[in-house]
Amino acid sequence: MWHLIVDEGYLSFTAHYIDDDWKLHYKIIAFCHVSPPHNANMIHERLIALIKEWKFQQKVFSITLDNAKYNDNMQKLLVNSLSVYNPLLAYGDYFHVHCGAHILNFIVQDGLKVIGDEIKTSNTLVKYINGFKVRKEKLRECAIGIGVSISKRLWLDCPIRWNSTYRMLERALIYCPCYENLKRIDKDLSNIPTHDDWSKVKEIVALLKPFDDITKYEDEFLKDMAKNMKNKFDKYWENYSVVLSFAAMMDPQYVRNDTPYGHEASSKVVDDDLPGFSSFARGTSENLSELDIYLEESRLDHHLALDVLQWWKTNETRHPQVARMSRDLLVIPITTVASQSPFRLGGRVLTKYRASLQPDTAEGLITSRS
Repeated sequence: MWHLIVDEGYLSFTAHYIDDDWKLHYKIIAFCHVSPPHNANMIHERLIALIKEWKFQQKVFSITLDNAKYNDNMQKLLVNSLSVYNPLLAYGDYFHVHCGAHILNFIVQDGLKVIGDEIKTSNTLVKYINGFKVRKEKLRECAIGIGVSISKRLWLDCPIRWNSTYRMLERALIYCPCYENLKRIDKDLSNIPTHDDWSKVKEIVALLKPFDDITKYEDEFLKDMAKNMKNKFDKYWENYSVVLSFAAMMDPQYVRNDTPYGHEASSKVVDDDLPGFSSFARGTSENLSELDIYLEESRLDHHLALDVLQWWKTNETRHPQVARMSRDLLVIPITTVASQSPFRLGGRVLTKYRASLQPDTAEGLITSRS
């Protein structure tokens, strides 16, 4: 859901698919106005109507949504409606995929709450310098005078996007040697971060950059930050979609018979939980299933720049059933970033100066660009 400056709600419906030539596509199917209330029932009714209109009832494999509460309730209604036409994988247990970008944002935002003072001080400084061109020129002169690179400009963060906060701190740190000189020539600049503040910012930037190394830090200041992030991660990881693990099995660079995704793992898949997987059940050494044969193959060098879809195009005739499965799995978007592109377009088509544009006209302008 996206809301215009006035209280008008718009729903974006984007389809992702792999064609017969193993090319990945996404198309904006609809960008339509929806009347309030904007709740689970309303969104479900609008989505199921669009699915019927496009005759997708038996073609929907999964849906990727952001983490709004109404989306959790809506997808349950959608599973029930779609199951009438075609049984979903594991009765819909793997139908809903939470947006990875939203989860990452929530995790890091929880960590950033611990360092709110450092962020606020840096934000105030950047906002002050970026407020007037003459201040930016003075900073530039100071940087050139002491040999600091000016290839990257200061960046003001967006509170709801952790990576913009990271970028703000990273850029502010580059110009750290310049601020004392700038303060001497700009009498209005009275409050700049202290040496201790910059030391903390430096540690924060180092922490956020190698995000997967977060647990190695011993500093108590950073451990509090890491603890908040870990708690949020555990909360979402507990309910994250296992179907993405299946997608990893479809990459020939990362699967082989001695990995957790190999035949031992596949043999533990319960047929009752995964209808249709019984055809891939492990056979005897003389009569291996097609999935077992694929998993028994040697893993490709993961340093190679491999186009996985093109690999499946070349090897489709060798593993036709597994190829069909991979077509469903590899198309699953792990974030809603691509699907939110209509909202970025919508922000340019529908503005406070063009808020009365007819919904059908707005939809035509946006969907025709995909």
